[in-house]
Amino acid sequence: RWSAEVEIQDHVQAVLCDVIALAGLDNDIYPYREVGVSSIAEHLRPDMVIFRNSKGTTLGVCVVKKPNKPGKSSPLTETRLYNQIAGYMLHLLYNHGLKSVFGIVTTYNEWRVCWLSGAAELANCTSVDALEVAAEHLRLTRVLEFDNTDKNLFLTDVYNWNQPALIPLLVSTVKKMSASPAIPPTSLIDSIQEGQRF
Repeated sequence: RWSAEVEIQDHVQAVLCDVIALAGLDNDIYPYREVGVSSIAEHLRPDMVIFRNSKGTTLGVCVVKKPNKPGKSSPLTETRLYNQIAGYMLHLLYNHGLKSVFGIVTTYNEWRVCWLSGAAELANCTSVDALEVAAEHLRLTRVLEFDNTDKNLFLTDVYNWNQPALIPLLVSTVKKMSASPAIPPTSLIDSIQEGQRF
C-alpha cells in the first residue's frame, strides 16, 4: 500500500531513469520531480517534468497518481486526469514551442502514454534516429476531443507494470520526446520581427 503520492513518485522516477538509460539518453534527459512547467506559470505543477539536460528544454510531462483502493476504478480511467495532463501538454505546445508533445500518466502499477495531435506522425514512427533503433509504435486506442483538433489528446492502452510490452513502450516514448523539435518562444518572436524588417 502507498501512503502518499510522493512514495510513488520515487519509484516512478527510478523507472524512468532506467528507461532513459535503456534508450541511450541518460546524458541528455533526466526526470525531475515536482518541478513547475515554467517559472512564469507556477500553478502548472505536474508530479514530474522531463528535461533535456544539455539545453534545459522541457520535453514532456509525467503525472503520477495514487492508486484507488481495491474495488474502485483506476485513476487512469478518470477524465479529470486527462484534462490535467492535457493542460500541461498544451502549455508546452504554446509556451515552450515544443512541436510534438508527449505525456505519461501512471500509478506505477498502471501506465499510459498520451500525445497531442501535432505528435501523431512521430508517435507512429518505428525509427527515431540515424542508427535505425527500433521504436515501439504507439498504438492509438482512444481520442479525447476538445474544442480545437490541435488539442485532441491521443491515448494508448493502459499497461500493467509487469507487461513485457511496457518497457519498449516507455523507451519509445522518451526517444520520441527527445526527437521532438522545439522553437523557444523568444526565438519565434525574433524570427517574426526579423521577417518584418524592410
